[in-house]
Amino acid sequence: MARFFITGSSDGLGSLTARALIKNGHQVVLHARNAQRAKEAAKACPGVQTVIVGDLTSLSETKAIAEQVNDLGSFDCIIHNAGLYRGGPARNEEGIPAIVCFPNIMASIN
Repeated sequence: MARFFITGSSDGLGSLTARALIKNGHQVVLHARNAQRAKEAAKACPGVQTVIVGDLTSLSETKAIAEQVNDLGSFDCIIHNAGLYRGGPARNEEGIPAIVCFPNIMASIN
């Protein structure tokens, strides 16, 4: 079976995908923006390996997410499901412009 990491998986399509993968015997690691959403994600997806917490609008937190994921070892697939749904231009805490992302872009890695 394959090992997956799914960003933006605390609800919606990310959560549904995670549950389907777990049901089919795959190993799944979830991502959530904060501790509360991580708790909800784990509860919604029994059998999940773990939940990585971090806000992808923050460069420092994104780097921390990457470190945590790398510490877990290799993945067969990463599903980039996190998206930003806020109107108008915005900047994160580092002053970097936030970019509107579209969910469900999938990239396979080994």
